[in-house]
Amino acid sequence: MLHAAALPAAPDEADAYAAFWNEVHSLEAVVAEVWLALWFDGPPGRRMLKERAARGRPCAVVGWLDQGQIRMHSFSLDTIGTESTIFRSLRFVALADPRLIDRAPDLWRRLESAGFRRELPGQTTGWVFPDRKAVPRGQPLYRPNAGLLPVPGRRARSLVLVEVSYVWNVLSVAGATAYEHGDALLGGDSVPFLPKSGRGARILEHAGEMTPEEVAEVLVRNGLPPGDDGLTGVSRFRSDSPALIVSVRAGRG
Repeated sequence: MLHAAALPAAPDEADAYAAFWNEVHSLEAVVAEVWLALWFDGPPGRRMLKERAARGRPCAVVGWLDQGQIRMHSFSLDTIGTESTIFRSLRFVALADPRLIDRAPDLWRRLESAGFRRELPGQTTGWVFPDRKAVPRGQPLYRPNAGLLPVPGRRARSLVLVEVSYVWNVLSVAGATAYEHGDALLGGDSVPFLPKSGRGARILEHAGEMTPEEVAEVLVRNGLPPGDDGLTGVSRFRSDSPALIVSVRAGRG
């Protein structure tokens, strides 16, 4: 398990954070204990730097830029959960495993109070089933795999949301083929959607595209402040591709 490390030098904070983000997500893929990664505007404090992550237990990784050098350190979730001043220097949340909601609810609430948003305001979360034969009567046991964000002023039209690195982002046309339901929608198929709220299944169909500028406006009109990325430090939509719009109607397919 990583305790302390340094990445190659970075010319500015934007490049430093991008390198840190990539590193912790690569680390999380091979070290299952990494549940949280935070970027600070300075070192987290001597007491925290003395702490060490316990092997086999959930841990947090923090990073900061020190005279052009990216620094990293890991310690237990229990440590970060009891540190009263930790969020004073918090800049970004690079990774937050949703298991924290049950494992460390107080810590999760503090993240949200600091400005972290896993979901986008106004979204409906649920499950999609490109293979209609797989649509269940009850809710699946696995985590929701899709979301919808209504387009204000356009009746029964929504943007499609996908979970990327534990946060929900707008699905672009360029990225749609990476998802089975995105590929199906672009191909003209209708896709069933089952809301987590249990308010009845719906049918999604491709209904056009939306420019990045329009997407930004939709996010604001749904309650996300302009330029707010939910403390992730990463845009919640692509600026180089239009987004997918779907029509939404009641039905199971």
